[in-house]
Amino acid sequence: MEHNSKHEPANKTLVHRYLNWDLVSERLSRYKHIGAVFDINEMKKCQEKIPYFCHYLAWRLGTWQNEQLFGFFDQLLARGMEIRGWSNDRIYKDCEFGNFWSFLWELQVCAFFVDLVGATYVRWGNQEGPDLAIIIEGNELFIECTVPRKSFGLEEYINELLQQIDTRINAKHRPFTAFSLQKKDKVQLSRVFDELFETFLDNAYLEEVFRKTKINSPELFSSPSETKNFFIYTEDVDTIDTNPEQPWNEAGDPVAYQLDAIEKIQRSKENQNNLPSLHPNLLAVNFLLGVDFQLAEDLREIPIFTLSDTLDGIFITSCGINEIPTISNSCFRLRESHPLEHLIRKRNIVT
Repeated sequence: MEHNSKHEPANKTLVHRYLNWDLVSERLSRYKHIGAVFDINEMKKCQEKIPYFCHYLAWRLGTWQNEQLFGFFDQLLARGMEIRGWSNDRIYKDCEFGNFWSFLWELQVCAFFVDLVGATYVRWGNQEGPDLAIIIEGNELFIECTVPRKSFGLEEYINELLQQIDTRINAKHRPFTAFSLQKKDKVQLSRVFDELFETFLDNAYLEEVFRKTKINSPELFSSPSETKNFFIYTEDVDTIDTNPEQPWNEAGDPVAYQLDAIEKIQRSKENQNNLPSLHPNLLAVNFLLGVDFQLAEDLREIPIFTLSDTLDGIFITSCGINEIPTISNSCFRLRESHPLEHLIRKRNIVT
């Protein structure tokens, strides 16, 4: 869908200013597996599409400075392409910014199970079913992968763009508390982004804000009226006075947050991709977006929760984009006699 207004959306102006297509092209040439499945001409079609005005991988290739991340992604992709059932149709074709995390997580889960049971016992699923299937001692296990995104992914997009404007600017929300950036459609979300980033096209205004933070920090920017529990600010560590208004440092109940997050992600996936009729199954969840779930895990273990009726097990972690999940840094909740149970217990991990 294209933006029909004569007005140039503010985030489009900024995205086109910072995304380096020469760097995208150079990296597509350097990382052969990425270059083999992602086409620069297809990526460029996203430049005019709301609400992000960029392709989810092109943005990373054209702005990120850490080559190790692309090396890791390229290796993961190479491993995934060797697994039975691979097809380039698995590549997300639209421009949705959060597709990067979802696709990467599928590759990470694939690598995890290849390391666990061996490549000959792992296969990719088809479009009508779960993402992966593995054989454990003669039993087939169906695996659905998911990364909770929603407002967390939108917050990450905003922060990515803010960091390109100036590394002193950040966006946050109160942890363990509901916050909302998600909108009913792309047009509405594009309007929110436009309102939010319009401020950051005014260099004179920004310099005035930075000057103020030398006297009293942090300094808050206005947030779009349609957002909830969302704050944009800049701060100066050498400020003369500290501004006590820092609502992002408040927090809700971490246990209630974890239980609610796990219930919602199960509910969102329990009837998808034919899971109710495919058993045994496993939902692999990566809570890497946002700091909420990770902060809660630092405070205490994940509380006991109830599995959805259609799910036989759930695998929960907060795995970074530069690593493969491990049993030791993940939480497994499995029904009795689940085929994964033996492998987990063999490594002396309590589930």
